[in-house]
Amino acid sequence: MRPVVSLGAIVVVITLFLWLGADVFFGQFAPTASKIILMYLILLVSIGFVFRAEMPVITLHPKNLIYFSISVGTILVVGIFPSVFFSSFEPLTFISFGFLYAFVKAFIEEVIFRWVLPVTVGLGAIVSSILFGAFHFGVLMITGAPLQTVIIAMIFLSILGYVWCRMRDVVGKNNPNGLMVTTGSHFGYNLIALGVF
Repeated sequence: MRPVVSLGAIVVVITLFLWLGADVFFGQFAPTASKIILMYLILLVSIGFVFRAEMPVITLHPKNLIYFSISVGTILVVGIFPSVFFSSFEPLTFISFGFLYAFVKAFIEEVIFRWVLPVTVGLGAIVSSILFGAFHFGVLMITGAPLQTVIIAMIFLSILGYVWCRMRDVVGKNNPNGLMVTTGSHFGYNLIALGVF
């Protein structure tokens, strides 16, 4: 029998690594990034402790890696090509760690808002998607974004959260491997939103 490595445990270790090294990894963005990373770390550990028996087991099966890769590729193509023509890119100081940061945020949010709240707690896709948008209200307020921007982002992310719930359902509503599809898409979205791409 092959040993099973928890993807959640790996994400906790990576998140702790990013938080402890925030000054080195994120440069001038370290104070804000450090607060956000700590918030995600506390959230994941708390949810993992409370719902440990119901946490999804995501396997690194080749089919799941294909789902993840297709989702990342699709969101990058859809997001990058319009960006090239309609906006400019400002490279972030943390580009090399931006990949880890984008993945960690996507994974934690997907486990909580596409699995724990809608499936384990039973809140359903609509309520968990609204909570996803509301969660980002707090995250964006930490960054100091203007209130109007935060409200628009909250509405947009609630809708996007619902789309991701439906993407998860393509693989199976109660199949935790559906999180590979949504995590891939969310990761690609984060890479664009954070300016890594």
